[in-house]
Amino acid sequence: MCQQKEFTITDFSKSGLSVYYEDMRTNIKCKCDNCKRPMGTKCIGIPSIELVRTRKQRERDIKLKKLGI
Repeated sequence: MCQQKEFTITDFSKSGLSVYYEDMRTNIKCKCDNCKRPMGTKCIGIPSIELVRTRKQRERDIKLKKLGI
């Protein structure tokens, strides 16, 4: 992938070698093979992922933002 993108993992594949994520972006500037596919659920191999936040951290950030903190 040519840009740093952040998505939330929605499910793991049965083999455990890849994950599914929702890609609902409408302004896609990246031209890699994964981004060229239509919007919706996409799959990517686990070695290609860099974990930046856990689900609990993301939920905490959303709650703090709603509270204006």
